[in-house]
Amino acid sequence: SNKKTHQHSMRRQTRNRLLLAGAIALALFIFRSSFLGVESHTAESGKEQEEPRAAPREVVAQPPPNPAVENQPAAPVEKKSSSTKAPMNVDALHRIGIVGATPWAMHGRIGLHADGTPGWTLKPAPPAENAAMELIGNGFNARLSDSISLDRNVSDFRDKACLKVHYDLTHMPTTAVVFVFHNEWPSTLLRAVHSVLNRSPPELLKEIILVDDGSTTDFIKGPLEEYIKLLPKVRLVRLGVRSGLVKARIRGFTEATADTVTVLDSHVEVQPGWLEPLMQRIHEEPHAVVFPQIDSIVPETMEPQAGGIGCSLGFLWSLVEHGINNQEAFEKLRKTEADPVPSPTHAGGLFSARRDYFFELGAYDPDWGFWGAENVEFSFRIWQCGGRLECTPCSRVYHAFRKGGHPYSSPYNHLMMNKLRTVRLWMDEYAFIAEHAMGLPNTDPGSLVAMRALREKLHCKSFDWFLKNV
Repeated sequence: SNKKTHQHSMRRQTRNRLLLAGAIALALFIFRSSFLGVESHTAESGKEQEEPRAAPREVVAQPPPNPAVENQPAAPVEKKSSSTKAPMNVDALHRIGIVGATPWAMHGRIGLHADGTPGWTLKPAPPAENAAMELIGNGFNARLSDSISLDRNVSDFRDKACLKVHYDLTHMPTTAVVFVFHNEWPSTLLRAVHSVLNRSPPELLKEIILVDDGSTTDFIKGPLEEYIKLLPKVRLVRLGVRSGLVKARIRGFTEATADTVTVLDSHVEVQPGWLEPLMQRIHEEPHAVVFPQIDSIVPETMEPQAGGIGCSLGFLWSLVEHGINNQEAFEKLRKTEADPVPSPTHAGGLFSARRDYFFELGAYDPDWGFWGAENVEFSFRIWQCGGRLECTPCSRVYHAFRKGGHPYSSPYNHLMMNKLRTVRLWMDEYAFIAEHAMGLPNTDPGSLVAMRALREKLHCKSFDWFLKNV
């Protein structure tokens, strides 16, 4: 009996040793895998940034990860502790069957040929010491952009209050995302499109419309059409000749078939949970035009970082928008940091509106010049004609602010013409202040008859009302 007991004990000890050895081997493999392709989450100051968070949305079974993005960090595994360790590489764990696919790849595998090979090839990064020179021509480090995955993970800088909000997608309107561009650098344009597909719930994203405003570069003229065949929900509209930002956006709104239209610049990357707050607010208030909080992509390094354009913007008398503190009267009505922030103006490059309401407001001024001040004019019109302009702080989007270069130009007098149209259409007895601030320009603003008729038709309020109430 003692002999049998001893043999049983020895077998149990041997089995436990084998199980322990196997567990240690698996742990070492996972530990090693967690460092494959993981980017540093430290800011330039050397302090650790807020760890990225996956979008707070239950994810069902996803296709396997895209082999074109294996050099990038995947979304981190959620941790209950306050540990500051680097997040695990979920792609690496997926390959050994530990977890499912990355939760932010909401439209599955994209950008792949039928045989699974990527349609976009990454290029080597340029020397870091030449970063300043690389800005010439585009205003950001375009060649460095070519070395960065189109599907890279990004940090999530939403306030904690935003993570507590539950969104019922079944009651939200659908949206068409419109990108207008002229000679945009290929990798930044495609990364913007990929980010929208990766982080937009399929229930809300009906389509992505690329509006080419008369581009002349080889990629936009040819290979772009072939590449978008590898992407779901994406179509290309060409204007043929360059018509300007405003007319190109009107074309995008006209082409859209969704309930709402979301305008984005062509050099952005959206953060997790970016779309739901915009659609939720429009569901609550159909006459609200809403925009996200805008963070930055550093032009030299192409690194996303918190901070850029806040939630409340005013204007200078020279008709340029600028950041201001949240209006006290509006701030008193907000209960949490997740609540929308009314704003007198907006930056103009990123916003959502109901398609029918946009046209009810008269769309953009049809006699507008190529580019400039359309955001200020439209802001005045929204408020004075019965709508609301609001920032949804739980929606955050990274934007590459150009520095030291620009890939296109506009006719020299169009900006001043646009500003004068705004002044004389909406500012009433305050118009002379703005015209003096602009140096009393001797520019013909064109006919204002149609827009003044629109103002009368919509029963719009005075600019004095706007100053006193908004």
